[in-house]
Amino acid sequence: MRIRLLPLLTRPRRHEQVLVASAPSTPVLTGNGDVDLECWRCGFAICAGLHQVVDASNRIFRCPGCDALNRSRL
Repeated sequence: MRIRLLPLLTRPRRHEQVLVASAPSTPVLTGNGDVDLECWRCGFAICAGLHQVVDASNRIFRCPGCDALNRSRL
């Protein structure tokens, strides 16, 4: 299942951590499930192979593909 993340419309607050990939052009989180979370701008799979959407709830991600800030829906 592919789910599109939402854009982060404001700067992250000081207490909010932005998750980034450990290497260029690789997902921020990976697993062996069937849920992929995609960048709202370019469609890059920021989180690939999650088991549940809850695994990435209330998080902010920087897209390794286009550098856009994404937020999860939950």
